Formats: sequence, C-alpha cells, structure tokens
Amino acid sequence: MRRTGTARLVAVALWAMGAALWLWAPGCSSPVPPPPGGLLLITLDTVRADRIGAYGYADIETPFIDGLAKRGVLFERALTPVPLTLPSHASLLTGTYPPRHGVRDNGDFTVPQELTTLAEQFRARGFRTGAFVGAFVLDRRWGLDQGFEHYSGEFQVENISELVSIGDLQRPANEVVDDALAWLGGIGPEEPFFAWVHVFDPHDPYDPPSPYRERYRGRPYVGEIAYSDAELARLGEWLEESGRSQTTVVVFAGDHGESLGEHGENGHGFFLYQETLRVPLIFVDPPRSAGGTRRPEVVSLVDIVPTLCERFGLETPAAAQGRSLAPLLGGGGRWEERPVYSETFYPFFSYGWSPLSSIQDRRYHYLESSEAELYDLESDPGELHDLAASEQAVLEHLAEAHDALTAALSRDASKETALPDPDTVAKLAALGYAAGAAELTAPASRDGLAPPRLRIDVYNRLVESRLALTAGDLELTQELLGEAMAGDPNVAETYSLIGRLRLAQGRFDEAAVVFEKGLELKPNSFALNMGLATARLRSGHTGEALEVLARAAELRPDEAWPMLVLGSFARQAGRLDAAQRALERALELDPESAGAHLELAVVAVAQGAFDRGEELAARALELDPRLKGGHLCLAQCLEAQGRLDAAAVEYESERRLSPDDHRPVYGLARLYGRLGRPGEERLLLEETIRLEPGFVPAYLFLARGRLAAGEGYPEAIAWVHRALTYDPAGTDLVLAYYLLADLYNRVGNQELSNEFAIKGRHAEQEQGDARRSVP
Repeated sequence: MRRTGTARLVAVALWAMGAALWLWAPGCSSPVPPPPGGLLLITLDTVRADRIGAYGYADIETPFIDGLAKRGVLFERALTPVPLTLPSHASLLTGTYPPRHGVRDNGDFTVPQELTTLAEQFRARGFRTGAFVGAFVLDRRWGLDQGFEHYSGEFQVENISELVSIGDLQRPANEVVDDALAWLGGIGPEEPFFAWVHVFDPHDPYDPPSPYRERYRGRPYVGEIAYSDAELARLGEWLEESGRSQTTVVVFAGDHGESLGEHGENGHGFFLYQETLRVPLIFVDPPRSAGGTRRPEVVSLVDIVPTLCERFGLETPAAAQGRSLAPLLGGGGRWEERPVYSETFYPFFSYGWSPLSSIQDRRYHYLESSEAELYDLESDPGELHDLAASEQAVLEHLAEAHDALTAALSRDASKETALPDPDTVAKLAALGYAAGAAELTAPASRDGLAPPRLRIDVYNRLVESRLALTAGDLELTQELLGEAMAGDPNVAETYSLIGRLRLAQGRFDEAAVVFEKGLELKPNSFALNMGLATARLRSGHTGEALEVLARAAELRPDEAWPMLVLGSFARQAGRLDAAQRALERALELDPESAGAHLELAVVAVAQGAFDRGEELAARALELDPRLKGGHLCLAQCLEAQGRLDAAAVEYESERRLSPDDHRPVYGLARLYGRLGRPGEERLLLEETIRLEPGFVPAYLFLARGRLAAGEGYPEAIAWVHRALTYDPAGTDLVLAYYLLADLYNRVGNQELSNEFAIKGRHAEQEQGDARRSVP
C-alpha cells in the first residue's frame, strides 16, 4: 500500500522510537552505531558514599555531584569489588571481578591484554577516547591505557633510586580537569567521545587547598571531597557551553571508600567493611532522564561496563561478569538481586596475613579470612556485632554461596603480574602502601594465616612508622617499628622499614643486615633487594651492590626495569660503561621508557657526549613531557655546547616543573654568571641555598662573586666558613680553602691567609693521590 507523506513521517517516528527502546532493552546489543554523543566517566578516589550531600551528608557542599543525582539515577548500595585503586578500576573498566582479571593489589599486577576494556569497545566504534588520571597507581604501565588514544598521567622521577614525596605521585584535581578540558576542546562538535576523568585528591594525606582548608577546618577529608566537586563542576560547565549536555551520558563513581577509624582502620585496603566498600554511583542519561531516582538494590562497579555497552549498542565483552543495570535505569526488563562479591589480598601480599573476601546482599554481609564473620546490615549497619557464632545456619548457607561464587568468578582467571620497578616501590611507599610482594599467587589455603583483624595494631604501627619516616622523625619511627616487631616478628615489611630507618641514620652496614633478614622471609622482594643494594652502595661496597641488582635482574630477564635499576646504580657509582650497557639493554626491552632515555642522557653528559645527551633528553621529554630532570639534563647539554640562551629556557622549564629542586636554579645561576649578569646570578645562588641549605657550591660561588666585584669580603668569608660546616670534600674543599686564603689576604690577615693556602695545597694533594689510587 502506498503511504502518504504523513504516514511515512509517522512510520519513521515509530521506527526511531522502537530503535531507541531496543538499544536500551536488557540483554540486547545493537550493531548500529549510537547517535553522535558521548560518555563522560568520572571516578573520584577514596570517597565514602556517606560523605556526599546527595547521600544524606549535610555538612558538606557538593553541588555538582548533587546536581547529577537530581538529574539521574543514584544507587544507594553500590559496592566496590576491592578497596584499592588499581584493582577497583580494573574491575570498573573491564566488567570483571579480581579473581578473573587477576589485578589483586596496587603495584604488582597489570591488566591482562586478553581482556577487552570499555575504551577498546568505544574506540572500535569510532569514538575518540581520552583518559586523565590523577595518581601514579593508575599510570599507563598497569595496562589501563588499553583502548585510549590519549592517556594523560605519567608519574616518573629523574632518579629512580630515591624515595619521592606524595607530591610527585599525584596531580591535583585542577590539573587533571585542565588536561581533560584541553582534550575535550579539540573534539569536533559532531565527534562521539568517551572521556574518563579520575581525581585522586580525597586520598590521604588530606590537605585541601584554600578556601576548603578553612571552610572544613578539622575535617580535611571532607574538604578534599568538596574541593574535588568544585573542580569536577568545570566538566559540567563544558558540557553546557559546548552544547553536549543533552547528548552525553555521565557516570559518576567512587573507586572505594575510606575508613576514618572504624574497626581500628585508618585508610583503606586492609578490611572489607562498609566504610571502604560502599561507594557513590550515579548515572545521568539526558535522553532518558529519570531525575532524582534512587535505587536501593545492591550493585557492583563491575556492572558499569555491561550497562554502558547496552546503552550505546556495543557488544558486551565475553569475559564481563557484571550485569546490565538497564532495568534499574528505566530501560525495562527484570532485575534479580544476587549477592555481590568483594575482596582484598593486600594483607596477604604485603604482610603475609590472611586475605579477605566477602559476599553481601541487602541484609547480610559474610566475610571470610582464616576465620568467618557475619553481620546483619539491617539491624547492625556499622558491623559492630559479629553473628558468626550465634547464626550458624545463616553462616553455613552464606559460606557455601561464597565458595560457589568465588569458584564461578575464578574461571578462566588471568595471571599477568609485573614485579614493581624501583620508581614504583618508592612511590607506592610514599602513598602508604607496602610494595614488592615476593609471591603473587593466592594461598592454597587460608588456614594458619593470621586473620587481619587480629593484626590491625601491627598494621597501624607500620603505617604510622612509614609516615614518621617520611616526615624525618627517626626517633618515633624507631619506637613504632619496635612495637610492630613485638606484635609479629615475621613481617618482611617491618624489616624493610627498619632497613630504611638505618639508611636514614647513616648506619649502612646495619641496614644491610636488616635487609638480608627480610630477604629470608621474601627472597624476591624488590623493596628489600633495592634496600640492600642501596646500603651496600652507600657503605662503599659498589661491587656487592651491583651484584645484588644483577641477581634481581636474573629473576626477570625479559623486563626492562631490572636493567634500568642496574644502570642507574652503576651510573651513580661512576661505572659509566657498565651503566650504558645496562641502560641500552633496558631500551631494547622497552623502547618507550622515558626513564631509561633520561638515565642514558645523564650517562652521556658524564662522558662528555653532549650532543648524544641532548638527543636522549629530548626523546625522554617527548615520551613524558612532565618527566622531572629532563629539562635539566637538556639544559646542561645545551650549555656545554655554548647554546646559552636555549639552555636558559630549559633551566626555566625545569624550575616550573620542579619548583622545590635546587639544581635548575643553581644551573641557571651559573649560566647567568657566564653571561655577565652578576646581579641575577647572586639572587639565584641565594635561592639555591634557600631550597637546599647544605649545597656547598652555592656558597662558594657567592664568595667568588664578591671577590670578582672587589667588595663584600667579610660577607664572602662568612659564606665560605658556612660552607665548611657541611664537611665538603674533593674540589669543593680545595676551592673553599683557596678562597679563604685569597679573602683573608685581601682583608690584611696574612696569618690566616697562609694557613688556608697550606690547607688548600694539602687537600689538593690528597685529592690527586685518591685519583691515582683508583684502579
């Protein structure tokens, strides 16, 4: 039958409506590309659901998140599969639980290539894909970059053997959002996109910027959440201003919660109680607006992938273990509640205690370690009364369900691991995590392993000692580690921390003994091997240090990081040929390693090959523009080749990237000296001293500047004497003595002038003898 124009319009309209419903129908996926639009996935780290306004917390302002809840669907009982950042995001982006994807801790595991990520699904459909992460634990090295054409967030340091501060391990929310907005701004108005934005600020240490610090005085954790909300609001503003707010699905999720002292835990990852498992989860889908809907069902972060695949007409990955939430989002179909699984293997991998796993529904929460726990969440939401002894029938039923679910989730389990490199160990330690597990497989049985709740005091002492050591309070560190050792003498992490304490005290031989004792418990622990090598290097046993690292390298012959470590240590020991061989091997194994390029550049500078150093440093910065030390090395190469103006630009770039590092300031000061700009040289030398009071050359060149100017001799003498209080050696000591000889001569004190001239000659002679004695 021939249709009229009106009839054709009605038919088209009905087809469009049916197609839209079909795209959202549970259990279906569409081969037809979705209409132009986008997906904005926001993950906020370490955020408890009960600290957000939309979840009933009145003492905070989170207007952006609250606004999402008003426009979308809020899940009141969303749970994380694991209260650790990397494993949680691995689950969120693959739709699989940890027993399947195998990422069971931060730092030791990588997301398997065999699993299909959400980004891979969207990119295959023609979406632009960008990720913007705020923490080292989500660095691309862990495999979460699969499917992202742009992955912003690399966290490296120029000296991989040194411990770093928390500031090197995370980016504040404003930087992450800035990066995301810059990328989003380059997307065409009709291009579909998937952007994942991760903000880390609520993670400890809690230190919100002003005005949130003052507004939430005494509650810095809450202040961090409020600050994060304000920065994330800029993404919402972009959606409005770009005209994409009505065509973009927004998903907001926490990766895990945070314990604020409940059950004795401060932080997360150790226990599996509600304060660390329950997270915010909000879906906003403008075309299907269900504004202000709240769902009481117990769901998991693994449900996000199948939900979004169904919504966008993508094929749900075969390995996905979550279930589409479409029936709960207004898409029709039935939803059958099932128990949700969670786990943490952090107590086992890091401390040798029993891992924890659990299942929970709306009423009961069953936990299993080497002992069982049972809580009735309806009558005891704070999980204060363990019913394991009194509710045997319920306990046995849930134990069977737990075992069956665990077995089902473990089918086709992946087993990709990545022993952490030195940069990783240092950074995870600064973040508060133990690192460098010796064995990366689950225990065959939990029997005989200490249940974590009986070791919480030992765990807290270790966490506190790590913080005290980072803060430089060595006396408190010693006291806390003594308590930890008394509580459990068989924890390798305790020996690692005691060894680090001995290094900080300058007791290098004792540190080596402690690290060796720890290695008896964990022979393959990188943290302990690294510590032992450091102790040997600092005590002058360079050969032994390199042997330790060579043995560690043999454990992973196909991975780049052992060669990178070996090269770094050899370079620091002055064995440049050995360093070059190891670093070149590291680059063969990982041609994209920015750290290896930079280490080779530093070796080239030490060898006087400044053109090669320039090439390597430039490549390192190309691979990682935020790599600290890269611009400094490049500046040194350019300066050595006489390209002083270009060198000055690179020194300034390093100053901006590393504002607390004295080296680019000192380098620029010396360059200004060469350019005949003494006033600027002096200011920068004084700034160098403010940044690093014990840096002797800055005092000496200040004194030389006064000599050259023919004035200020008493001040110059004071500077040199202050430099001597830092016990300089080598050429610094020789220069200090000769400067004093010259300065005292100019002020008419011939006796002291002669005395320091003699000392200078003796120091110069000793230095020459030392050089001749080197084989």
